[in-house]
Amino acid sequence: MVEEYSTVTGVTKRGRIGWTYHLMTVIDWRTLWHFLDYSGDQFAQVQSNSLNVQFSEMSKNPVMPALSAGSTDFTSIDDFRSRVRLSTWEDYADHLNPNTSTTAETWAYTQFGAGNAKWAPFTRSALDHLADSVVASIGLAASSDGKSANINYGDRALFNIPPRPYLAGHVGFEVVQKYGFKPLIPLEPGEDMEFKQRISEGFASALNDRVDILISMTSVLKRVAERFDPASVRTGGSSGLLKSVNAKGAFRLAGAKIKSTFTNHTMKPRDLWEPKSIVGWGLDTRFYSDQIADAWGRPPYEVYASTEIGVMGVQFRDQGGLALNPHTCFYEFIPESELETERTDSNYQPRTCLLDEIEPGKSYEVVATSFFGMPFTRYRLGHIVQFSRAHVGFGNEFLFVGRADERIDIGGFTRVDESTVWRAISKAELPIRDWTLRREIEGIVPELHMYLELSNPYDEGQLIPTLHRSLKDCDPLYSDLETMLGICPLKITVLSAGTFDTFTDMKLKQGASLVASRPPRMNPNDETIGRLMALDRALTLAA
Repeated sequence: MVEEYSTVTGVTKRGRIGWTYHLMTVIDWRTLWHFLDYSGDQFAQVQSNSLNVQFSEMSKNPVMPALSAGSTDFTSIDDFRSRVRLSTWEDYADHLNPNTSTTAETWAYTQFGAGNAKWAPFTRSALDHLADSVVASIGLAASSDGKSANINYGDRALFNIPPRPYLAGHVGFEVVQKYGFKPLIPLEPGEDMEFKQRISEGFASALNDRVDILISMTSVLKRVAERFDPASVRTGGSSGLLKSVNAKGAFRLAGAKIKSTFTNHTMKPRDLWEPKSIVGWGLDTRFYSDQIADAWGRPPYEVYASTEIGVMGVQFRDQGGLALNPHTCFYEFIPESELETERTDSNYQPRTCLLDEIEPGKSYEVVATSFFGMPFTRYRLGHIVQFSRAHVGFGNEFLFVGRADERIDIGGFTRVDESTVWRAISKAELPIRDWTLRREIEGIVPELHMYLELSNPYDEGQLIPTLHRSLKDCDPLYSDLETMLGICPLKITVLSAGTFDTFTDMKLKQGASLVASRPPRMNPNDETIGRLMALDRALTLAA
């Protein structure tokens, strides 16, 4: 991976015991991308070899006695799968705590459910692999030929990411420390800013400099682009992004205005910045890809990751679906039919299959076993993926479609997931800025109730029929609700502009974490809906 480098050592804050990093001056893209061209045998061999290495670490894992009766001297993959049961977070919750364990290099944090903390330990080798995986995606996003990328030491990077101890925060530090990118906002001081402030400061700094690499939640990029559009229903103009402009920034801004005037289009971010690479995450990434490309000059490349495991997938060179990285963890998959059986019998232990047994077009829940001495073993991530087709080499193309526990059952006909909703919104070209969706019962008929904000004016009377048609096109089982039962389960409530942001600001002031500050996309509870409706009424009265 390294052809020229220097080494620096030191100590960081936020629970890091110590770090050593290398400033890369030449990036070996062939090494970072080689797994994309593995044959089936090569993929399986990497999985087998890495799992055998992990076997030697399992005796140190405090969770293993509860997962497997007997020793951890596994003789093969089949032996391992037959003797170790599937695990969930509950198996690890009492064992993984940064306050009682000092063996990890660092800890990554997230939340689930009603504010429940989840901590995942990362070893030094796991963090190195995490940096390599993210930079592989950065390079793919910048490459024009799939063989090399114009990404170099010293490139300016704008990180619109949560701070440590969130995994994305660790990503920023790791790629800067290992690959020598220059963050437009110094990472450690930036962690003391509120997330919205850091985004604004980042783009203000970018105006006075350049942006080569942009790593961001895709929804943030879309929101920033909207603030340049005078037709959008704004909660704030672009002026907040364009503050603290120096002479260089003023010259860039003047040039962007001239450029947009001569080409007869509203000024867009691409008129100010020309990033070489954009990496996004979130289920909306692929659905907003064209809009981001139009606004920012190039499409975002998607990564597939989890706090517990790290980066498991990157987007193919041709901007297709995602490819699994066999060096990250050992993969198993629970077929949809097994999940259906489990729903009817809570004591049922679903069987898994390996990658060479998956069927294109089918959906599966992901089961992962950590590499690099990390603790998660046959761990149910709760992620539902769908494999679409065989790609070049063995890279079976897949899409992340949502969480198993967030799908909404409607009349027993279909389980609507977040990916389907995003696809329907995108296909219908609806100007929806933010939304949350849940199942409600009105009488005896289940409803699919969406609470949303608009980004541009739209005939509200057309929202339900337009989105309903699009959902039918995207999900044949949803279509059966109308053809077989004669019902349209969709209901829509349009909220005032700024309702979701006000909700987030309120939660943050109350001490909520960044993860818990946004309403969930799927299945919000009564309290969340009640607060959204109250904020909507307050904003309406204040208008």
